[in-house]
Amino acid sequence: MRIAHRTLIRADPARVWAVTAEVERWPDWTPTMRSVRGLDGPLLAPGRRFSLRQPLQPEAVWQVTAFEPGRAFAWATGERRRLEASHRIEPAPGGCRSVVELRARGAALALAWPLLGPILRLAVAAEARALRRKCEARPA
Repeated sequence: MRIAHRTLIRADPARVWAVTAEVERWPDWTPTMRSVRGLDGPLLAPGRRFSLRQPLQPEAVWQVTAFEPGRAFAWATGERRRLEASHRIEPAPGGCRSVVELRARGAALALAWPLLGPILRLAVAAEARALRRKCEARPA
């Protein structure tokens, strides 16, 4: 089960990456995060773990599984019920494109997908809109 969402952002890719990579600040600009805390420090790097609190979900630890500075990172949570998410910034005319992909693996998630899928799609879209607003806003 997979969700992919692409958003055109009219901002410099370096700015979009900086906002994306500063995951502990996500609760400041997206309604999809209540808190993000680096358990191994605040910077993204392979193997680093982050505790996430999201609305209507228990606290979960996500571990970085891939990292390309300035371009992309991926992280995952769970074992038997595994969620994997990747965040990529791609050049595009007039700015860049943010690409978020979410994958669910495991029998329990497969059974719950008819209910969870639409909720997760809404959350990914809300996060994308918030990222676009944050990156396109003029600095104060």
